[in-house]
Amino acid sequence: NLWMGNTLIKSADYARAIPPLERCVQMTESPGLNLLRPRSMSSLGYAYFSSGQREKGLALLQQAVDEAERDAIVWNIAQQYAWLAEALMQVGDLDAAFSVATKALEVSVNSGEKASEAGALWLLGEVHRRRDAAPAPLAHRYLTKAWDIANAHRMGPLQGHCHRSLADYFMTLKAPKRAKGELEKARSVFENCDMPRFLELVGHDTRLFEGTGGLRVH
Repeated sequence: NLWMGNTLIKSADYARAIPPLERCVQMTESPGLNLLRPRSMSSLGYAYFSSGQREKGLALLQQAVDEAERDAIVWNIAQQYAWLAEALMQVGDLDAAFSVATKALEVSVNSGEKASEAGALWLLGEVHRRRDAAPAPLAHRYLTKAWDIANAHRMGPLQGHCHRSLADYFMTLKAPKRAKGELEKARSVFENCDMPRFLELVGHDTRLFEGTGGLRVH
């Protein structure tokens, strides 16, 4: 159930990920399965949040991290921090998102988890991009480093997210040609990864940029 749910999350099929993950969380209430509980709760929380049940999802993501820290369960903790940070960022709590994403980066670097490191760097870049009034060199640095790792390890979806974030960054610099180039790269990545949900978002970004020259709405 956990494997199935996470596979569906990777393909952005969040609604279908919920039932197997709900079963998985229920199973972790049995003796001997407590080590799986924070990981399972985090996956379910992310699926809830990403499918539109934001309040429910955010609460479960926070609970998963709290239980993992309380019980010193370090398995997959970097991913749990990253998902919580992303949810906090999406609801506009950028300071909390930055703090949690920093934890995700520290844990992933110490454990050598390149996928989690790249994800944490992307999050930190996005937080800087959204939080800072002027274009932040740190945002570009984090996003570029995240892309470098994602590219080296063939992490297609994350490459697409980095390109999409860089498009917004270049629009803040009033560099629409570079922004459009990043969106075209994002579109290509999401097409190759067969991720129609994110292709729709790129299409929305493109229409917004061309129509108003402004930034996308998060």
